[in-house]
Amino acid sequence: LWVFLALVAPSSPYRPRLVQLEYNRHFSFFEEVALDCSSGRPPWSDSFWPFSFPPEQSNVYGASLQAIVTAAALRGYQLVWVERCFDVFLV
Repeated sequence: LWVFLALVAPSSPYRPRLVQLEYNRHFSFFEEVALDCSSGRPPWSDSFWPFSFPPEQSNVYGASLQAIVTAAALRGYQLVWVERCFDVFLV
């Protein structure tokens, strides 16, 4: 989500006609969730580490479908298709 917002920022010359983004299907449809990784640290606290599974097997990543739709609208895009459990397409 953050890369998309940076690429299509008002100051950017990049303006694709079609955008495809992967969303995290593990978030509820109505949740607006986007993980902020700007700190360079995992989104969970150190007190919960280590998990009983590696972080790459976690459901904690990316952005929810609703967060992507909201962010897209801020940049003048609208949702045209959702590939169930995988991708959204914006124009």
